[in-house]
Amino acid sequence: WARHVHTLRGHTDWIGRIAWSPDGRLLASPSEDRTIRVWDAASGTIRYVLEGHTEAVISVAFRPTSRMLASASDDGTVRLWDVESGAALKNLEGDSRMVKSVTFAPSSQTLASADLSGTVHLWDVESGAVLKKLEGGMMVNSVVFDPSGEKLASGGDDGTPRLWNWANGTVLQTLTSSSSWILGVAFDSSGQALASADVDG
Repeated sequence: WARHVHTLRGHTDWIGRIAWSPDGRLLASPSEDRTIRVWDAASGTIRYVLEGHTEAVISVAFRPTSRMLASASDDGTVRLWDVESGAALKNLEGDSRMVKSVTFAPSSQTLASADLSGTVHLWDVESGAVLKKLEGGMMVNSVVFDPSGEKLASGGDDGTPRLWNWANGTVLQTLTSSSSWILGVAFDSSGQALASADVDG
């Protein structure tokens, strides 16, 4: 059975896509209030308030093998943070004024971000360089790597989930959805099934 552990308060506006750290110690919450709050999951206390974005922060993701956190914002940037110190590490700027989703590859060297223009950017997080751009149709709201790290799924406002071989930039499969607007995509633990969340409920 589920039980209530903590109510985490502090944001002054709606909260976007939250994320757990790989070890489960920390929870990060992005918000319309332009901040990211990093919480201690055991105590429910705030570790850091990360500030720097100039518009709503939509999505956050922890790097699988380090203490790095990535954030996506409507200000058109992806920011990288050190969650142990609260320090800003890098500011990655793509081609759009709104970035809707970020996700790390399991290898943790590559970060994918999805934006208003329908482009998925693939970044090298050490250098900050763009490795590749995937054209994903209309505004892409969500991206996620499969557990193997070989495939990337995207979903957006055209209602068409896409499955990519991101390394060579090719579309492996274009899927059919009953909705005209996909808000989220997620793989199961085997990587064999993909779920999409639609605006129609």
